Amino acid sequence: MSDIIVDRAKELQSLTNMKSFDSLHVASAENNVDIFLTVDTGLLKASKRTSLNVKVMNPILFLTEVINYGENT
Repeated sequence: MSDIIVDRAKELQSLTNMKSFDSLHVASAENNVDIFLTVDTGLLKASKRTSLNVKVMNPILFLTEVINYGENT
């Protein structure tokens, strides 16, 4: 794991009170994916406390958006 990811994880912890593993997971995802899916309500709430380079969503809500997008195009 790179120092950049570890530093970003520490920053996320201080900004949002994310748990250590959650902040590492999000920091790793920021430069690798567009959408991070989780059912962890604590992580979903924490992710709204700061600006992230990844969209954090509940998988059910994501699926609903995808289905609705397909119906509206």
